[in-house]
Amino acid sequence: METQIPERRLEKLGDFNLIYLVNFEKLRLDEMVLGSFQKKFDSKVVVKVLFSKKIIDNPELPENVVESFKLGEEKVLHEGVIYKKSTDSDGNVYYDAYTDATHLVNEVLDLPVLKYTLKTISDLIGKSVMTKDLLSLPGFRTIDNEKYGNITLKLTELSEKGNKIRTSKISLEIEKEGLQTSADLGILNYSIYGRRL
Repeated sequence: METQIPERRLEKLGDFNLIYLVNFEKLRLDEMVLGSFQKKFDSKVVVKVLFSKKIIDNPELPENVVESFKLGEEKVLHEGVIYKKSTDSDGNVYYDAYTDATHLVNEVLDLPVLKYTLKTISDLIGKSVMTKDLLSLPGFRTIDNEKYGNITLKLTELSEKGNKIRTSKISLEIEKEGLQTSADLGILNYSIYGRRL
């Protein structure tokens, strides 16, 4: 009986042996970087008033947060918490609360190992590179940092099937004491067909 070797799937950057790096577009970090999710708040709540009911702004939300959302803000920072407006599929408005991770992400990006990895990726643009060499850069391995926790760069494939220029997103992932923070850092465009496209 013949044993069949499973067909190798070629769907993401790590599936290819050799790639040509077309460009690396660094993304600008938001002014407020969302950290770990804390809680979802209803924007309005129903309260009983004598013999009737009244809809009011959720009293659990800080007053200045409610006022900022009324002025059209999408994200509001208050005492180390970022509140973000969200709408569900039924059109109901909620405010999600996240830890403010802006300072954390900026400090972690200043670590030499991450600076080196991102600079090396930029330096490899316009060159063919062995995928295993790219993925062996230190930022793609988990960094165990006493102050910040576990840090790693993660690649997420964004390519549509059949595209000559393929795209991967590079994100920073931080995990400490069960709390996770993620920030998109850049878009890496590459080809598997060599330099001439």
